[in-house]
Amino acid sequence: QFMAVNFLTLPSENDITAMAEINGNLLIFTRTETFFYQPSPSPIVSQGHLQMVSNNVGCISDATVTTRGNSVLWVDRNGVYATTNGLNFKLLSEPIDDFFNGSITSPLNAYFTDTGTTDLSLTQPRTL
Repeated sequence: QFMAVNFLTLPSENDITAMAEINGNLLIFTRTETFFYQPSPSPIVSQGHLQMVSNNVGCISDATVTTRGNSVLWVDRNGVYATTNGLNFKLLSEPIDDFFNGSITSPLNAYFTDTGTTDLSLTQPRTL
């Protein structure tokens, strides 16, 4: 007796950057995508169910994903996200959205320039 195909092919052109277990299932991340895999009760991996959760939110690397309680938290190039079920996720970093999608200036450099404490004819440090 032969076992059926016992591997899973991820339908993505991108490499897997991270994985995390949630409620006995598996979140699989690329840099730009999130997949949810529900294993089959049989020992054959290919009989499980794979679903794309997002095609524009992924995970930067395996160093930027963690589990806390019953939640998985991770960092994407657009923000920090969390999920408790693997299928729906929430953006946690909205209050600091400029850090991911805009620019941040150094308040110290801006203060010295605005108050005239520093000479603008000199090369100023980058503030972004």
